[in-house]
Amino acid sequence: MSTAEPSAGLGREERRAISTDLTTLAVLHDREPDSESLARLRQAPFQDWLGLRLTKPESGQALAFFDEALAGLPEPLDEVSLDELAADFARIYLGYRYKVAATESVWLTEENLVMQEPMFEIREAYAHYGLEVENWRTRSDDHLVLQLAFLAHVIAQEDRPYALIDAGRFMDAHILQWIQAFARRVTERAEQAYYAGLALATACYLDELRDLLVAATGEARRDTEIAEKIAPQQEPDEARDGSRFVPGTGPTW
Repeated sequence: MSTAEPSAGLGREERRAISTDLTTLAVLHDREPDSESLARLRQAPFQDWLGLRLTKPESGQALAFFDEALAGLPEPLDEVSLDELAADFARIYLGYRYKVAATESVWLTEENLVMQEPMFEIREAYAHYGLEVENWRTRSDDHLVLQLAFLAHVIAQEDRPYALIDAGRFMDAHILQWIQAFARRVTERAEQAYYAGLALATACYLDELRDLLVAATGEARRDTEIAEKIAPQQEPDEARDGSRFVPGTGPTW
């Protein structure tokens, strides 16, 4: 993937910590939370679960919002609350009622279609690292969870001198093109603050990780006009006036 000169990069422990962070985020987006996972998350501020310390003001707001969302859930969690979390998960990640998609093709294609060119580009990146998606018809290669898992894998590759450069370029070309729009859409339309907080925290984490990779590799971001890349999406039948989670309770983009 890369032909640039490798740099000293990150140390082993830093790589492992970041890889663990990305895996944690992937797991949280992978499925609706249960009582046990939420109890663990509430044992400490979310920043304490992360190896990479986030320092930007908007990151602090996102983390605080996620912590507040977790603290606002009933304790102990009742079946009604768990059912509501499961239903909102389905609306965000499994359906399209909110006009939210966890797959890149929907955001970056003019007609908001699944399994388009971005998916095949990502598939090539996976293949370069000897990876392939088990069942792409169920969860396509460009899904948020798989992109996070891929970055976790690449950053952990200490024996590949170009891995950090590859990770940064992959982020610029793919997940960073749409993760902020995804997070914004979730904050506007999700019923459960938990998912808004998770989406915002994920977007902020990836932004700061990209800055770290710039410092580690010496290769600048390959920024593009993200606003021009994001395909316009139709409003849902149940139009909403602004964000469900208003500015002041979470970061604005």
